[in-house]
Amino acid sequence: PNLMKKPKSQGSPLSLLLSLLLTPILLGAQAPPPQAAGYTLAFGDEFSGTSIDTSKWDLEWSFGGQANNTYPTDYGTPANITVANGSALLKITKGGAPSGYTYSSAVMSSKFAQQYGYWEASIKVSSVSGAGAKGIWNAFWLVANNTGSYPPTVTQPWPPEIDISEWWGVDPTADNNTNWGGSGSNPSSTVGIYNGPDLSLAYHIYGMLWTSKTISYYFDNALVFSTPASTVSPLTKMQIILNNDVCAPGRCEWVFSNSATTGDVSSSTMFPNTMAVDYVHVFTGGTGP
Repeated sequence: PNLMKKPKSQGSPLSLLLSLLLTPILLGAQAPPPQAAGYTLAFGDEFSGTSIDTSKWDLEWSFGGQANNTYPTDYGTPANITVANGSALLKITKGGAPSGYTYSSAVMSSKFAQQYGYWEASIKVSSVSGAGAKGIWNAFWLVANNTGSYPPTVTQPWPPEIDISEWWGVDPTADNNTNWGGSGSNPSSTVGIYNGPDLSLAYHIYGMLWTSKTISYYFDNALVFSTPASTVSPLTKMQIILNNDVCAPGRCEWVFSNSATTGDVSSSTMFPNTMAVDYVHVFTGGTGP
């Protein structure tokens, strides 16, 4: 599959010079999108180098380590995350993992956390479409970290959790947005599902504006779902996780109304599978809705 992005129009040398002179200079030279007017960039990565910037990312789960008990078949392998053509490429394969694991997956966690703000990433989910992506789980989400250390120095609470975008191969047109609140013994979720095109066919911008009043989700800069901010608790700073994994058996069917095997890997699932991330931006400031 071709994961290369279309080249950007370059224009004439004079137009380029004028553009550079007139463009406001922010961290990473990125202006906030319209829904984050008045915000400034606090964290950004354009993946313009030749490898992942480990001053910005840990190539492991946010809590530390390569394994996640919720997805016990997967082992996060740092070598599965590369940079090419201006994107971070997160690959999952069948095999190539330590004994006890079936899949060699990809996960990266930001060395950055904040409360509130506008969060966005340009992502092309899954290099395989249709039945070949059954059981694949791509996600861009936030978890608690108020310690200032990465991984956190003490165990962080769960909830809270904000799933800016989750994609399951069994339902390729669905962008799933979920807030988690309550407590670990009694969690509660608020779910919005936006149905668009087959999301695996192109890059799309997945965004979330978090204020003290609301959490609003955006797809390609269009508002698709909003919910009271109180649906996320307890309130704390949060950090980013990006991952390409396989759902544990029976784990990904909860968004669907049919059988518990709906979202599971099948004989049609194709490996390797790659999730591509063009950029990640986090803005701070402003007032928001």
